[in-house]
Parts: sequence; structure tokens; C-alpha cells
Amino acid sequence: MRDAMRWTRRRVILAVSSIAAVFVGIGVALPMAAQAAEGCEVDYAVQHQWPGGFTANVSVTNLGDPVNDWELAWTFPSGQQITQAWNAAITSSGGDVTAADAGYNARIATDATVSFGFNGSWSGANAEPAEFTLNGVVCNGGTGQPTDPTTTPPPTGGANAMETVAAMQPGWNLGNSLDSVGADETAWGNPRITQELIQNVAAQGFNSIRIPVTWDNHQGGAPDYAIDPAYLDRVEEVVDWALAEDLYVLINIHHDSWIWAADMQSNHDVVLDRYNTIWTTVAERFRDHSDKLLFESINEPQFNNVDDATANSLLDELNTSFHQIVRDSGGNNATRVLVLPTLHTNADQVYLDALAGTIASLDDPNLAATIHYYG
Repeated sequence: MRDAMRWTRRRVILAVSSIAAVFVGIGVALPMAAQAAEGCEVDYAVQHQWPGGFTANVSVTNLGDPVNDWELAWTFPSGQQITQAWNAAITSSGGDVTAADAGYNARIATDATVSFGFNGSWSGANAEPAEFTLNGVVCNGGTGQPTDPTTTPPPTGGANAMETVAAMQPGWNLGNSLDSVGADETAWGNPRITQELIQNVAAQGFNSIRIPVTWDNHQGGAPDYAIDPAYLDRVEEVVDWALAEDLYVLINIHHDSWIWAADMQSNHDVVLDRYNTIWTTVAERFRDHSDKLLFESINEPQFNNVDDATANSLLDELNTSFHQIVRDSGGNNATRVLVLPTLHTNADQVYLDALAGTIASLDDPNLAATIHYYG
């Protein structure tokens, strides 16, 4: 199936016509009673602006006691209106706005930061708000009293993944090009990707771009399964164009999932060797690239002629091998955010539970989970 995706809201979500993919950063959330923040600071940034519209990101750092169930309030000085938001629930009356947590990001530990973003409209001026309050406390960069570090330890891991996933919204999917099945990226009717296309995506306010890649026709045979250097160069060229526009970028193993990886049960060693060779090659090529580049282990994993328990076991093997290859390659790959799918990237609880088991066993704070939603 050809993906046609655009990343928009709902936690961390991709959406366009037929498919949406939800990314969730993996972290530690500890239940506790709601408290009033003693101090906070806010970074409000208009990331993109065009006639009549803009995209903004808001980062809230808690300087006081840990809080759970937060609300950030402000007043737009120029009558701006929010039209779409992600990672927060927005209510407004005139210029007065309240952004509440989305549930999964309700806790802000001491010195931790939570981020959300929105698209808005403006007319005449787009001045920044003068003041923000977190749970009724003015965010002026100070605190009412010091926090006791023995009773409020900093969060354990996951902050980078959570912040990265939040900052990627909204995003856009470059489908039917490098992921096309055929001789080259024009096989499914799209023209060759140009730098101008990537610049246009960034100019329209997107913060990330997913670049799915199918490797099948560009990989040699046994025993080396070598990737065509010219094709790898082309993938890197497109990635570099996107990074140059300050976009987050995600690349993956795409339609290979059904072309050859689906036969893993009956052709285990060949599939694993091909898969490992791709990630070994990709990890080496991109090991020193910006940490705004993410790797997704495989798109919509599926396996022929097996039950779900066996399929989940095979996926666990692929995800675990992917993780070890990338982390062992060093450079920025040692901490790069890695994206792991459920079986079929399905959101049913049984598949979520299986992936949660893999994630727990990897014990790595810089992981994100992905599911797909067709609607």
C-alpha cells in the first residue's frame, strides 16, 4: 500500500487522506497529586508566519515543585485565534486562551519541560503574549521557595524523546517517491524530489518530514546484500536538504516489509541478514548527522503464515537487532531517537502490550512507539 500521510495533531500524529501514524515518546510518568507550581518560565516561539496565519511552539519549564494536571493561560494582545493544536487541549474566549495537558503529558517534574504547538490566525499584527500563568502562578522565571531535591528528583529518562516527538508537529510525509517499488523514485508517477519541494514544505509551517525508503531494488544479493552507493547517496541528499531547512527527519525500511521481510518465518536467516545489512549501512552513513534525524525500524511489519504470537516474536527480533546495530554504531546514533512499530502498526491493545515488552527490555529512554490509523 502506498502511504499518503501528513503529520498533524492528536498527541503526536501523522495524518492526510488515508493513513495517520501516532508517535509516542517513551518516558517515565509517576502518579501524584496535583500541586500548584511555585515557579515557571515559558518559551513562546512563532516558528513560521504567513499572511493571515502562523505556527507557534510553546515550551513550559517547571521551576518549582512537580505538578500534575497543568493549565497554561495567556492573552493574545492582537486578537489572534488558535485554529489547531497538538499535545494540549485549547479553549479560548476572545483573546484569552487556556492550554491544558493532554493527559499523557500531565506531569511536569522539577526543572522538566513540556511543549505543545498550534496553528493560528492573525490580522494586522501578531504580537507575542506579555504574560503566562501555569496553574494560576505567573511564569516569570522565579520561584517562591526552593525545591527540596531529596523529595523531588528530576525525571528519569525519556525527556529527549518526548520533546523531540512534540517538536515534530506538524509533519509531512514524502510518499510515493523514495518508497516506490520499481526502478527509481519516479516509478509511481511522482517527479524526482527537488530541494525546492523540501523548502516549500518547510515554508508552509511543517516542522518534520517523514521520508519512507524502499531498499529492495537497490540491494544486492547474498552474501553481502550491499546497498547501491548511488541510491544511498540520493537518500542522504534528500535527508540533508530537509535538515538544512531545520526540519526533523525520519527515514525507515518501508515496503520491504511485505516484499521480502514478511517471509522471515520461512526464510529467517536471509531476511535477518538483509535487514541487518540495511541498518548497518544506514547507521554508518548517518552516524554523525544531526540528532534531528530519526530512524524507524520498519514500516507496517507483517509476517506470512504465522499466528500473532509468532509474528510478535519475529518483530521483537527485528526491533531488537535494529536497536543494537544503531546504538553500537556510535556517534549521534548512540542517543538518536529510534521509532519502533507495533505488529502491522496496529493500535489494538494486544499489539501495544507486545511492543511495550520490547521497549521495557531495551531500557532506552530515547525510543518512540508508532501506530497507524486508517480513516
